[in-house]
Amino acid sequence: MNPDSFLLFLETIARQYPLLMALISLVVVLVLLNLFSMLKIYRTHQQLDGKLLTYSDLDILKETINLNMGMAIVVIALNILMVLLLVYGYFYQGISSNMLILFFIAYSVLTFPLGIIGKKFENLLRTLRVETHDQIIADTYERYLKEWQEARFRLSD
Repeated sequence: MNPDSFLLFLETIARQYPLLMALISLVVVLVLLNLFSMLKIYRTHQQLDGKLLTYSDLDILKETINLNMGMAIVVIALNILMVLLLVYGYFYQGISSNMLILFFIAYSVLTFPLGIIGKKFENLLRTLRVETHDQIIADTYERYLKEWQEARFRLSD
């Protein structure tokens, strides 16, 4: 299939099934957000070389954790939107219960493994070595880890 025919196929689907295209688009965005978050965490771990030494290292870590926390809010909002679209489709667009089940299975197959892999990436930052004699850096790191587990928009300082 050449690119032009694929784009024509997508355009035809979008016109005939706009709700389906919206749902597929949401899933693609959710997958991309997860992948971006994992990449950012990996790059931060590499940049810090697996350890915290200075206050600037804490700043780098804080930026990544804040981004991760903010993206979690976006992911939750997009999931709520997806559920609302599915409910709308079921009650007002005639989506069958079998299609809902099929969609949730496909969605789960895509996102569940990403969630597990994402947690493994987060553990890269949760297990950084603190290699400094400055207790404030160690205490701040511990506080960041505790706040990261809480329902927050971002870290406190």
